[in-house]
Amino acid sequence: MVLCDGDSTTAVSSEGLSTPFNFDDHPVISRPIHVDENWALVNSCALVATYVAFEFNTAETILSSTMCIPISMAAVDIPYYAHCRRGHVEKQLTDSRIVLHNARSVSVYSGQTFSLLRTFTVP
Repeated sequence: MVLCDGDSTTAVSSEGLSTPFNFDDHPVISRPIHVDENWALVNSCALVATYVAFEFNTAETILSSTMCIPISMAAVDIPYYAHCRRGHVEKQLTDSRIVLHNARSVSVYSGQTFSLLRTFTVP
């Protein structure tokens, strides 16, 4: 979770550790979010990279999970929401995939461990 108070920007991990954060070092892609009264629904997306005959084809994202977070929070609530974010990040990492496609099969690998998850035979 990244917090900015106007003078400094800090990243807070799910373990509660804080470190300075510089947006210039981390490209940000803005996405619209759904806001309902005092809550925002933030989607986490996982990467699916596809290779056809071992040549890169596409990089897509799939919806991994949705986290409901308050629009504003008290400082005492930060550790709780940072900890909650951990489960969403772990699911996002688990859902990341690499897909290898050739003329006869499709193989799906974990984007986290690069281990083979499943192979499908193409008729």
